Amino acid sequence: MYIKLRTLEGTEYQITCNQYGFFINESSDRSSFNPNETSRTNPSHSHSLVGLVYQISPLFRSAIEEHLNNVLKTDPILLWKSIFKTEFWASAFDSSKT
Repeated sequence: MYIKLRTLEGTEYQITCNQYGFFINESSDRSSFNPNETSRTNPSHSHSLVGLVYQISPLFRSAIEEHLNNVLKTDPILLWKSIFKTEFWASAFDSSKT
């Protein structure tokens, strides 16, 4: 997947998503398409799109932190530990049990 992103600061980025996460690529509007990871910005890789934008945009970073702080202030139940037993449904395949 390829995404064109304009940050709150007005900077445009070309982003690629693959099985490893999201990263800023070498493409630009005025040149040819280049999906390779850029070396122009650091850091330029994250496992989520929100994480990548958080890294590259100071205005987004402050806005998302303010939003999350407001959510946690209004709904403290989000911080409580679950009283229900948690089951691990995913595990490594064990051929000896088949």
